[in-house]
Parts: sequence; C-alpha cells; structure tokens
Amino acid sequence: MLLVAAGVAACTTITHHVLGTSTSSTGGGTTSTSTTVPKPPSSYNVGLTTFDWKDSTRGTLNPTRGEEISGRVLTTQVRYPTLAGSATIETAGAAPAKIFGPFPVIVFAHGYDVSPLYYEPLLDAWVHAGFIVVSPIFPDENTATVGKYGGPTSTDGSYAENDVYSEPGDIAYVLKQFDVAVAKSSGMLAGLADMSKLALAGQSDGANVVAALAYGSAYTPIWQSLPQRPKAVAVLSGQAWSIGPGEEGTNTTAASASSPAVLQVQSATDTCNPVQLAADLFSHLGGAPVHLFQTLTNAAHLAPYVGGTDSAIVEKVTTQFFELMVGWRSTGLTMSGLESAATDTGVSSITSEADTLSFGGSPAGGGCVAQLPTTSTPTSG
Repeated sequence: MLLVAAGVAACTTITHHVLGTSTSSTGGGTTSTSTTVPKPPSSYNVGLTTFDWKDSTRGTLNPTRGEEISGRVLTTQVRYPTLAGSATIETAGAAPAKIFGPFPVIVFAHGYDVSPLYYEPLLDAWVHAGFIVVSPIFPDENTATVGKYGGPTSTDGSYAENDVYSEPGDIAYVLKQFDVAVAKSSGMLAGLADMSKLALAGQSDGANVVAALAYGSAYTPIWQSLPQRPKAVAVLSGQAWSIGPGEEGTNTTAASASSPAVLQVQSATDTCNPVQLAADLFSHLGGAPVHLFQTLTNAAHLAPYVGGTDSAIVEKVTTQFFELMVGWRSTGLTMSGLESAATDTGVSSITSEADTLSFGGSPAGGGCVAQLPTTSTPTSG
C-alpha cells in the first residue's frame, strides 16, 4: 500500500535476497519475489593467482658482490576463497566466491630457503576458513635464489639471508599494491577483500619480519605507512631483532594497548629458533591487548607449518586466533575455546603469562638446514 501511495507503478516487481527457500507473492498489482542466496559454505576451496610487482624505489642485495641491485621484484601469490575446483587442490584462476565476501586478509612472510609453496597446507587452511592469503616471494631468501648462489651452506647463499632486513618494507609495498587492486572497479581482486580485517603472519625469518614490523621501534615509519593497520600478528617460531632496516641502527621491541594482538607458536625442541629466543620476544610483548604463547612439546622448526607433525593443531589454533581478532565467522568462538583448542597434554599448551615461561639450557642437535619433513612435497594446482 505504501509503495502505491508513493507513486510506484502497479506492475513493479520487488526482489528480496534472503537466505532460505525462494518464495513469491502478488498483491495489489505488485509482485514480490524472494530469491535464494546460498549460505556460506563451512569450508571454501582455494583459488590461486600470482602478481609480479616491482618496487623501483629500493634495491636487492647481491650476495656475490655484497652490493645492491636496482629494484625489488616481488612475485606475490594470492590464495582466495572459491567455490570452484576441489577441496584438496589449489585451482589457478578460479572465480572468487565474491557473493560471500568481502573476505579478511592475512599477509604471510616465508622463511629462509623456502617459499610460500612449502607452507601450502597452512595457507590453504586459512583460505578454507574464508581468509585471503597474500604471500610475497622475497627476492633473496627464496629457495631458487639461495640455490642460485650455491645453497644455504655456501658463503653467498648464506649471505643472501642478510636481505631479510629489507622484508618489512616488502610487506608494506605488497600490501599497498594489493589494497590498490582491491579498490579497483574491475578485476579479479576488485571488492574481494575487507582491508579493515587485516592480519600478519610469518614463520622463522618471516616471523622475525612481521614481529619487527608490528612491534619494532626502528620499523615504525614502515608500520605507519601501511594502508590499514593489522589487528593480529602470528609469529611462528620467531625472535626479536636488535637492529634496524638495512642492518643500521638499533631496534627495540615493545607492545602497547594500541598494538595488534599477538600469538606466538614455538616448539620447545626447535634447534633453529631456540625456545629461549621466542620466550624473550614474548617478554617484550606483554603490553599487547592479547598476548598468547603456544608451546609445541616436541616438534622441528618447520614441520608444524608445512603439513608435518602437529600441523593440525597449529592450523586450528591460528585460524581461530585470526577469526577472533579480526571478527570473522567468530560466532560461538571465545578466548577460552581458543585456549582449549591449543591444549593437548604432551603435545601443546598455551599461556598468556610471560613469567610462566621457563626454558633452561639450549636444545641440542642440528640448526636450520634440512628441516622439511620427508612427507612434505610442495604441490600446486
């Protein structure tokens, strides 16, 4: 009746998009129809697209000559929710599930002598939950480049790791490029992401990178340049840096009430990033609004993040942490539930109190090389 009184034509058809069964009704010359919008799936499939972004304002370390090469090429993999493909294989170029977006975003930093492809099980677990995962391939630290310079045990190959101090800037640059792509009116990424629901994650050197970016005094200018401030940071087997960008100046690590929430995941038997270093980082982050430390009782440095031992509990805990901190699909989730998910006697425990962490001595055994589980073979869709 109100529609007619307002001068709307009697033959107007009104479409209502609702969850549930489609219905239609006609009255007073006006047809009202309801069309079904499907409920979001409990788990999305994984689409994959790749961008080649180049930052011409900064250089890349040349380990052979110990000097900079002009520019930084940042090939970046973007994994996103899709309804196409299958649940077990990433599908390149699949249509994004935009009807259920926009989706939250996790920017992921890989470690030394690996690439995002190695972490496919973990990154895909986040996408299954409805996150977009943006993962740059760092110019010097990736497997192909380290191999080109002679491998991780060679002089040049190991020297390539020094480029790590440029990587907080890489995260910022890639995030800006991604933000521009999302804001466009067309294209695969247009409107796909909710940039207000942003998180960071990293493993090993990548964990050090995101910790320095979010909580390091020397990296504050880079942090302040981000198009959006992340709400959560997952530091997976990482430590604090004492020096600033380009290995110049000092860096102090601290958190405040305005800092993003932090989750550290660390194995007590890690021989590459000893647990004492992770505990030291944790002791500096007590001011964060959420401050969690998950201890894996007996795991290697890389295996829990690439489909090896304890990967299932790491995937579950990190996913719930991100969901809670950015406000995504978190109905029914609570901090106590997260703590329960991270607690498995003899396997995993979690705490929010730095003074309860006590790890004496140093783990014995090898260092950081050859820590991939023998069952982990990177695959692509």
